[in-house]
Amino acid sequence: MDTSAMLGELYQARFDGLKDMAQRHGLSKAGPVEALRARLIQHLVFADWDFSPAGLRSIANSDLGEILGVFGIKKSGSIKARRHGYSSILTTTRNPWLLRNSTT
Repeated sequence: MDTSAMLGELYQARFDGLKDMAQRHGLSKAGPVEALRARLIQHLVFADWDFSPAGLRSIANSDLGEILGVFGIKKSGSIKARRHGYSSILTTTRNPWLLRNSTT
């Protein structure tokens, strides 16, 4: 399944469907729906991405803009501003696709 289709499925899935997906992929089903969805996104969509500060610095500016656009964050601006926006995706509790706690 391509990335767009996978994201679409994850965004539209109900809690029980997300639990089934997690079980199929050997991931924890624990936590609220947002944490489970984030865990699935991290492991299924962003499996090869390094979200450490060094990893964020290594992402090309054009790629970073595309990722920010997916999450509805302004895509233009300096690389520093984009990295800050990308970091906010990973750390804000207001983001429904919370990736910060998705490894639990």
